[in-house]
Amino acid sequence: MVEDALSQLLPLLRVAHGWAMRLSGYADADAARRVGDYLRTAELTSIAALLVIAYLSTLLVGMATRWVLGVVRLFVRLALLLAVVLAGVWCWQVGVEEAVVSAVHAGSEARGRWDELLAAREARGRRGGGSTGW
Repeated sequence: MVEDALSQLLPLLRVAHGWAMRLSGYADADAARRVGDYLRTAELTSIAALLVIAYLSTLLVGMATRWVLGVVRLFVRLALLLAVVLAGVWCWQVGVEEAVVSAVHAGSEARGRWDELLAAREARGRRGGGSTGW
């Protein structure tokens, strides 16, 4: 299998070597020196340094963003875990029946206040006082 791949690659390598040998005769030593001088100029070096700095800074910003998002995700998970634990302890202290009655009462209270808020927003929007958007 490797021999088949090498046997197909060998003619391509021969052609590439032949072209490289033909073109090397046209290479000018003075042109190579001029290109080397151009590459060593301060402008090109400073541009290259700025590109490297920009690339590294984007990497650092990406790492910092991932770290911040990871910390935020950790705190959200801890807050949810704490809420579940506190709800479990509260349910254990007052009993399941009382906890269900209290939760339903709190839900209906919150729904009533939400409906009042929406009605007040719609009334204010019909009178033209204030925006109706969120």
